[in-house]
Amino acid sequence: MANTTLFRPRDEKWNLAIPVVFLVAILLGVQNPAKWFSAEISTGGLIEELIVDVLLLNVTHNAFTVMMLVSFPEMREWLNRQKGGAKGFFRRAGLIFVGLSFLFGLGIAGFVPFFKELILPLSRFFPIQHALAQSLGLSLMYNGRSALLGEKTNKWVEKTERYLIWGLIALMVAAVWAATEFQIFGWTFQRLSFRTLFVASLLVSLLLMVISLLQPKSTRLNKTLFALRYPVWALSIQSPLAIWATRAIHGLEYLFVVRKMASKSRFTAWSAVAVYVLLATFLFAVLRVFYFSYASTTMDSATPTYDALLILASVSTAFSYVHYYLDRQLFLMRRKDNRELVAPLLRD
Repeated sequence: MANTTLFRPRDEKWNLAIPVVFLVAILLGVQNPAKWFSAEISTGGLIEELIVDVLLLNVTHNAFTVMMLVSFPEMREWLNRQKGGAKGFFRRAGLIFVGLSFLFGLGIAGFVPFFKELILPLSRFFPIQHALAQSLGLSLMYNGRSALLGEKTNKWVEKTERYLIWGLIALMVAAVWAATEFQIFGWTFQRLSFRTLFVASLLVSLLLMVISLLQPKSTRLNKTLFALRYPVWALSIQSPLAIWATRAIHGLEYLFVVRKMASKSRFTAWSAVAVYVLLATFLFAVLRVFYFSYASTTMDSATPTYDALLILASVSTAFSYVHYYLDRQLFLMRRKDNRELVAPLLRD
């Protein structure tokens, strides 16, 4: 099994076991986690969000990409190869961050036309695509592991897996748009049946599991267990616990990726900048969760701290979207620099 794993041995076991545990809990009818913590809806919801977004890393993992960029020697070489070098790369990321901070801050405050009706619903595509694309990338790494053992995955199997993931992304986005009553060009996604979306998503997720069973023997078991996270996504249309689970799975997946890369990197310790990035992200994540899960529902704009919380929450949200950008730049393996400098940190 050592040659068919993606992560460090203990991390591999956790990564495969966590979706199974969530899937069993969802099928047993376990209720929304918020109810576990408090009978008061707002308090329970706040605690729930703090656990999944902060402790289980759904938001705080955003810091890990920046931490790697500033502390891994391999990443410094990668930055030097980018257009304009490290300064040019961070300048572009900084401009995106500032622009998004203003967009979200002013939009939530009501100063951006069509923000809640158009821009915000459209933006919901990115976190879903980011999370499922991350899982797809990890799943395809199993194919690379089997190829090293002389057992290549059939091309049509790999292509089918890619298409199915994009189909699942489209269905998840459609479900979010239907839930938020999003409409475009006079057509509302609320006309879509949640039952139809659920059945279609479940079918796609089960097909992804079938595809995993067509993998070479060396990776078949682990890849099939890995694929159990896709039915959790389908069930998120029906179950609040499943929504919670998809976010926890995503954050922990990224933790295991970073731990694997750190074990292969030449670095000896986190630099001071990396530590500050993590602490700042942790603090902003707490304030962001507090604003969206509690303050925005219990306070109004006349509350003295409301505007400050709005600004900090917007900054944190913008940082998440910058993380999507950074991850795409770093892990898109069609790029030569990524294959030469990033991919070796993910190999055994």
